[in-house]
Formats: sequence, structure tokens, C-alpha cells
Amino acid sequence: MPPSDLDTSAPSTETPEMPAGFPDGSTPEARRPHRATPPRVMLLWAGWRPGPWTGAALEGSGWHVTAAHPSDGGHAWSGSEGGLVRYPDPAHDEDAFVEWLAQACHQRRIDVVIPLEERIVEILARRGDRLRPALVAGPDAGQYRALCDKGVLPETCDVAGVPHPPTCVVTDRSGSAALPPLPNVVKPARELEVGEDVPAARVVTTDAARAEAIERILAHGVPAVVQRELAGQQWGVYCAVDGRGVHGVAARVETTAPRVAGTPSRLQVRRTPDAVLAVARRLLEAVDYRGMANLDVIEVDGVVHVLDVNLRPAASAGLAVHAGVDLASIAIGDLIGRSPATPELRRGFRYVSLEGELRVLRELRGVRSRLALAVRLLRDVFDRGTLLDPSPTDRRWLRGMVARRFGR
Repeated sequence: MPPSDLDTSAPSTETPEMPAGFPDGSTPEARRPHRATPPRVMLLWAGWRPGPWTGAALEGSGWHVTAAHPSDGGHAWSGSEGGLVRYPDPAHDEDAFVEWLAQACHQRRIDVVIPLEERIVEILARRGDRLRPALVAGPDAGQYRALCDKGVLPETCDVAGVPHPPTCVVTDRSGSAALPPLPNVVKPARELEVGEDVPAARVVTTDAARAEAIERILAHGVPAVVQRELAGQQWGVYCAVDGRGVHGVAARVETTAPRVAGTPSRLQVRRTPDAVLAVARRLLEAVDYRGMANLDVIEVDGVVHVLDVNLRPAASAGLAVHAGVDLASIAIGDLIGRSPATPELRRGFRYVSLEGELRVLRELRGVRSRLALAVRLLRDVFDRGTLLDPSPTDRRWLRGMVARRFGR
């Protein structure tokens, strides 16, 4: 069963008493030979879905985990290390967030910070030095730009010798860009502010639809990435890189939410093709990256093309944990010089994002289509070979879902 300890209490304003023996100005490196206990880890953005899985996996591996979540972020996993702490939302005030985090790391004797939310990954890539002596399990600014900026990723793939779809980056409205042949996937080069009018990835099949999709993205002040849509088998890659190499698992994508140009919502975990992990290894090693990563790739006629890269656990982080790969422990171990045991992969199961499939259910038109998906989800509930995330029996998740519906 997936972890489900959600905090519903009011944020605490008390600062817990800290253990003695942590001299100001000392570094994790200086303390390592003298520490008998595992390092202290802070998990940033402890909400559903990667938060509970990553936090519970870390605690199961013996790390001391402090869970943190935005002050206005609703429910979140609280863990067992002093409950949930709240931070200023970086979307509203980045400076206040960084200042809060630096103070919290000092007060709580934090050794390693793990960002789970894309905005925080990007902020700490630029400003992670502000937290020292605490370390950040994430990329530096150059690595983030090379892999997570969708407009730069094709260049990085070329340097690494990794295939990718034909891509054009549109930066203005001049119309001079050499666009790839239709059909295309059009998406923002960078993460945008969350909102109803924010353009997401979109598949277009006509010149007019492509021009409209590009204009919507440029109106938000970021370049538009136009890729040739490839037809093949899509894979989700969940991995971590340390001094020993790349450890991870890949899953065949069966469906996405939404069904066209969406994120994987139903994945099958069986044997991971060597070519899929080899592409991930070449790409990550090309920028000397060590840490957690999630890649979307597509296999076309035996050739694996990279679509997207995130340098953090995916929303479907429960898949990797259930498969036996504790990505966060591998990343922390590499930072502090403690290599965990090589993962023993568990295969032969299906991962289903319940929230993703319920979103598709609401968007489907036609009674038959909705009924077919509802019946399929009901079968998933009773299928021992299927991992539903979150579990439909999770009372805290159900309460949170009902609260969100009433809130709307």
C-alpha cells in the first residue's frame, strides 16, 4: 500500500529544540567521520504524489526526514520527524522562500535538501549555495538549463549523441523559423505559472492550429518548442546517477492523462531494455550530472529518442519505489559518501495514476467511454498486479479530494 500520512492540522509556529553539538560554521564533510546517526534530510513540497512516496522510502532507509510544504498548499505528507513545516510559496516571493529555507536548514541541522517541485529545483539550481553547509540533491544552474530547458535540450542531446525528435525553437513572431513537418507537439520551453490560461503541451495537425499554439506560448514571454510528433512506444525512465553509474527502471507507457500529449497515467513495468537506460546514461553523463532524474523517451524502429527530462522524482515516483529503486537514497548517498545497496528490481506490475485517470474520466464525452474507463478502474482496484496511486481506500486522500471539490 502507498504511504498516506497526510497532515490536516494548522501549521505549527513553534521551533523545536535542536540537539546540541553542531558548531556554527562546520560543514557536512567535517562532521561525517564523527556522526553515528544518518544525516537529516528536508523534503521540499511534501504534497501528493511524489512527496509521500519519496519521504516514506527515505524513512524506510533510515534517514531522518523533515517534510515541508507551502504555507497555503493544503494537505501534505507529514512524516515522523517533528510533523509538517510550512514555507513561503516561492511562486509569490522567491527571496522570502530562500531566506526561510536557509534559516530552517541552520536551525534544524539539515544536511541535505531534496526539492520535489519543478520551481524549487530551478531556484535551488541558481541559489543552492545560500543553504550551505546544507547540500542540495539536485542540479546546478548549467545542468538545469542543459536538460530541463526544452529549448536547449535538443542541443544537449546532439552533444551527447542522443537522438531526439526534429525540433525548432520559436522565439518571436517573425515566422522565419524552419518548422518541422506536421503533425507537431507544441510546448513551452520552460515551466510557466500555474493558471487556467497557461498553455500546456498540445498536438497540432494543421498550420493554423500550430500558429495559434505558438502564439499562446509566446504571449507568456517564453519561447515555444515545436517538435515533430513521433509514433512509437513511449517509456518513462526513473533513475539516479551516482559514482557507480545509473540505477533505475523504465516502464512502458500505456496511456496518458490527457490522452493526447499528456503525462503518463498507466504504465507497465517489465524488463527494461538496455537501450533505454543507455540513452539516459549518455545524456546525464554528458553534463556530469549526479542525482535523481526522470526522462520521457520514445522508441521508434529500435531507436530511442529523448522527449523531456526532469531532474527530480516524477509525479509517479511511487512506481520507482514499488519497483525497489529508492532514488532519493541513492542521490543522498552520493552526496555524503555512503553508497546504498544496489537496487533489486521488482518487475511484473502495472502502475496507474488514479488521479490522472479520474481526470480523464471527467473529461471524456459519451456514456460508453466513461463507463468503459470506470469499469477498467474498478478492475484495477481488485487486481493484485496493479498499483493504484493513491489507493482508493486512503481515507485522508478521499477527504482531501472531497474538500477540493467543495472548495471549487
